[in-house]
Amino acid sequence: AQQALEPFVGVVLSKGEDQVQVVAAVSPTLTGKVRAGDLVKQLATLLGGGGGGRPEAAQGRGKEIGRIDDAAAAAKAALEAAGVRG
Repeated sequence: AQQALEPFVGVVLSKGEDQVQVVAAVSPTLTGKVRAGDLVKQLATLLGGGGGGRPEAAQGRGKEIGRIDDAAAAAKAALEAAGVRG
């Protein structure tokens, strides 16, 4: 089933009451262009938090809920800069 989804990059920003959860998944064929751990770390830092993980999967969180739109824009920009189109 995973082969049918290759290549893929998924980024989820989920707003809770007092924090934003950040999750990213990257297919192994794209980890040379974008690494989930690096992307989550960048986005979570922008949100005033932290995170990280493996090249294929990562998670984090931040407390600056008001910056969720900035984080979404930063994710899109990072993927475009890496040559991954959305």
